[in-house]
Amino acid sequence: MSQLSSNLRGSASYVWSTNDPLGQGATGAVYRCRHKRTGEVFAVKTFNTVSHYRPLDVQTREFDVVRKLNHRNIVSMVAIEEEQHTRNRIIVMELCDCSLYNMLEKPENAFGLEEVEFLEVLNDVAEGMRYLRDQNIVHRDIKPGNIMRSIGEDKQSIYKLTDFGAARELEESEQFVSLYGTEEYLYPDMYERAVLRRPVQQLFGKEVDLWSLGVTLYHTATGHLPFQPFGGRRNKEVMHKITADKDSGVISGIQSTENGPIEYSTELPNTCQLSKGLKLLVTPLLAGLMENTSSRMWTFDQFFATVKDIMKKVVVYVFSTATCECLSIYINKTETYAKFQDAIAEQTDIRASAQFLLFQNHHFTKIVQSMTLVERYPKTSPQDPVFLYFTDVDSALFTRLPELQIPKYPKFGTSISLENDYPLAKKCAGNTEYIVRKLRLINLQQVLLDKAMTMYIQIIKFEISGYQESNVFIVTMITETHKRLQTATRSLNRIVRVVQGLASLCGEQAPNEVRFLEEDLQVAENQLTVPCQEAVKSTEELKSYVHQFCQGVVIDDELSKRWKSNWGCLETERCVEKGLVLSEQINKTMEEFKRDKQLKRLPYNDEQIHKFEKNKMNENCTKATSLAMDHCYPNLRKVFKKFEEAFLFVCTFITKLGKIKKRIDNLTEKQSRLSTILDEKMEHCLRKFETVSDLLSSGGKRQETSPLVGSAVAKQQGTGSRPSSGKAKERENQLLREIQEELKALNLDSAEIRQAFQENTNLVKELEKLQFQNHVEVQSG
Repeated sequence: MSQLSSNLRGSASYVWSTNDPLGQGATGAVYRCRHKRTGEVFAVKTFNTVSHYRPLDVQTREFDVVRKLNHRNIVSMVAIEEEQHTRNRIIVMELCDCSLYNMLEKPENAFGLEEVEFLEVLNDVAEGMRYLRDQNIVHRDIKPGNIMRSIGEDKQSIYKLTDFGAARELEESEQFVSLYGTEEYLYPDMYERAVLRRPVQQLFGKEVDLWSLGVTLYHTATGHLPFQPFGGRRNKEVMHKITADKDSGVISGIQSTENGPIEYSTELPNTCQLSKGLKLLVTPLLAGLMENTSSRMWTFDQFFATVKDIMKKVVVYVFSTATCECLSIYINKTETYAKFQDAIAEQTDIRASAQFLLFQNHHFTKIVQSMTLVERYPKTSPQDPVFLYFTDVDSALFTRLPELQIPKYPKFGTSISLENDYPLAKKCAGNTEYIVRKLRLINLQQVLLDKAMTMYIQIIKFEISGYQESNVFIVTMITETHKRLQTATRSLNRIVRVVQGLASLCGEQAPNEVRFLEEDLQVAENQLTVPCQEAVKSTEELKSYVHQFCQGVVIDDELSKRWKSNWGCLETERCVEKGLVLSEQINKTMEEFKRDKQLKRLPYNDEQIHKFEKNKMNENCTKATSLAMDHCYPNLRKVFKKFEEAFLFVCTFITKLGKIKKRIDNLTEKQSRLSTILDEKMEHCLRKFETVSDLLSSGGKRQETSPLVGSAVAKQQGTGSRPSSGKAKERENQLLREIQEELKALNLDSAEIRQAFQENTNLVKELEKLQFQNHVEVQSG
């Protein structure tokens, strides 16, 4: 009881135990505390003896700063009181879940936070920094340990800046000479002065926060610091050399061996959990923050504007079948389809003209129009993405399946080292968590490849059905055009015969009108008859070809037979679950090693158990690596290879479809040309027929307009100048009867021609409804 009492501390309103720490720094510690009356839990910051050696104005500065801060992304102050035992002042604050540093220390975050969580950090820290800048405050110790995570009522993370022990008010153009901060996050010139103790005649401004912010964000994205000399903190000269000598745009520099070369990079590592799309946005931001000269370093306004732009973007998930990649396309919500295609091309090297997109068994261009805003696009997810295919079948893109890169597991020594075994076990746990994520991704990639091929085959089947329907209409239209030609030719012949009969009846020579009609008839036959017959023959051949094509693709299902979904990891193998079991076992061993490290020395039996667990750890790490590298990834390569073969086979059908479409288009164009010429001839025919019909029906009343008809009628009525003989009279009567029969036939032809006009118009409208290639809507299911 006395031991418990000695660890209790309190102030006027709060009580805490030094056995319940939340964190510790150079000048003090933070504990969990409770309000004496309400029992509500808070965090209390106490100050040690070292803190009192600081100048009085420095000691009081933190209290002055926290009193004036009030923002969602700043840890809020609850009260400032005095500790009853020491009479030292304390700061009572809201209690948060953990620090960002604590999160990054977890094995699942050994290679950085997941994308959604990283964006929460980026946005919240930017908002907190914006608020501090508005208050003319420079923090001077930005790092993951001073960024706290709180869980909101909606279960979303809220990140807050804390620890303002080094903070001070600083006007826009004001600078300072005092040195604060954690050395791995220090601006190079500040590191040179504060850590190397060199006399640097330089004043510092708010850029020190920008550099620290860049290092913090890199650490958050990757799980490790950007600049690492071999040996860590003890190699201070190399640390300064890495940061001071790096080129513009470089965001990391690592020395892997003692006195070895420094490996600089302008890109985030492949082990980083951020998508390629987000990396494209974040990398230039990091480069701008971590410039080692103030003239090239970004300003706060640039940083805030960039973060705001990133957070305003929407994400469209796309699966590239060419590279088997799950892509996150970050794009402004007010952009349209052309920009969306450009964003895809930036990540895949597939130009817009070669992109073919499907979504939920539909052409994507059937769902969104060219000017549809991205914010109105259908909702996508990694499991339900837009599928990207490429139309350039000669491309070598299929050879670009990304290689699986697994971090190397550390090797345990044969002897027991409680101090070293825990960090090695922790690294093993982080590597295994990474492998489990890769197993999940590989499983998703196999599922999406199967879905992509099944959807693509379904699209082809429906397009073939559309071509078959189109071909039927083309055959019908050309057949009808041929019939109309025959009707028009027959009508022209009848008109010629009528006029020739009238001339013969009158004993006079036929007028020039008949000669012109004969010429029209000849021209029509030359222009239309042979091409029309050829078109009819072509349609019959195409009809047979399309039928055979449909038989193979739709009925015999040749495409689906080429694709099977059981080439990869089977569901019954439960590969992801196996990885999770290995991860749980390795994490359990890690926790045991953590407890062993705190004991510093083990009894003999516990020491033997420790050895056994170390051997078991090595075995589990080997199993995890083998599961990924020797089983799951080879299966993915096999599925991807089969997809490539099936896709190229399908592309041969696409080529055939293209030829069919070209032939249908040619026939459609030919039919249109024939139809246009025929319409003109038929209209001409109708006008001629109507002229002859009007003259004949008017009898003697219109003799002045047609002497030929008037003469024939007068002769029939016996009013001509010469009477006819009996045989001649009989011939005339026969001729008149034939003329009357021809006129009746012409009347029927006229009705048939008008009906053909209407039928042709209707057929054209039906044909226009058919959609080829990228405009066939595929029914799901």
